[in-house]
Amino acid sequence: MEIRFSKKNDKQVISCKRKDGSTTWMQSDDFFIYHDLLHYAVETTMEFKNAFWGMLAGGVSITDFELPKELRPFTYSEEALAAESIVNLLAMERITGPLNDFNSVLAEAHTKLKHTVSIPVVTDMQLQAIKNKYNRLIKEWQKLPLNEALVLNFEE
Repeated sequence: MEIRFSKKNDKQVISCKRKDGSTTWMQSDDFFIYHDLLHYAVETTMEFKNAFWGMLAGGVSITDFELPKELRPFTYSEEALAAESIVNLLAMERITGPLNDFNSVLAEAHTKLKHTVSIPVVTDMQLQAIKNKYNRLIKEWQKLPLNEALVLNFEE
């Protein structure tokens, strides 16, 4: 699936073109650009195929994620729940600073959310790879001129 993060004057656009040629897109603000780039870094590094990007590749509309949870026409996969927990913890870590034991905090947060699925252990090598990839993507996005797009590929 081809993913495009398009930089515009007012609102950014995130669009996906699936292998079958169908598309899904939404206007976005900077928060979701950074959040979805972090999802990309996590999901590609952890080799998740059924989390956020995999759900979009499988036919879910990106705008369905804007609906109230009870109205969304899909259920979250185990990978999607794990990815969201990892993404949220990494986003928090960027604000508060590095955690002493990422996996312990991740497991505790996952438990507090009452997720019944198992959470994967993120190795130190994976954690560093995610952070490196995310930092690279942020730099590419920030350097991107207006009316251009950062194009990524998600292997299904």
